[in-house]
Amino acid sequence: MFTRLGRINVFPVLRRPFCTPANCPEEKPCPPVCKPTEVPKDGDCPKKVETKKPKDQSHGSGRVYQTLTLILAPSLLLLATWVLLRHHEPERPPFVKYSYLRIRTKKFPWGDGNHTLFHNPRVNPLPEGYEDEINGNGH
Repeated sequence: MFTRLGRINVFPVLRRPFCTPANCPEEKPCPPVCKPTEVPKDGDCPKKVETKKPKDQSHGSGRVYQTLTLILAPSLLLLATWVLLRHHEPERPPFVKYSYLRIRTKKFPWGDGNHTLFHNPRVNPLPEGYEDEINGNGH
């Protein structure tokens, strides 16, 4: 009914007296212990009001997620399996010796100095070509 900013009353006019045994009308006495509630406009002490419990808003939402999980998880698993099983290795592009690619001005500080740090002989060619073609294994 009233708002406080810190310790200052912003709306002191809207504040009404609390119901205590001292300020209850004599014709309608208050219960022995009045709880601090606001006095209604007609001056009567408020009566104990039964409050309803709020409805459980989450009722059934767990069931929805359980159903979605049981339907979507196997479906996605089957889809992923199907995609992985039909996946084929792409063909390696033919080696073309361009003068501006694979330039080695100095040796790498590891191995024989000609292979990069994460060298893969299947996909990374050396300046002379793919390793299996250089060695005569063919592709």
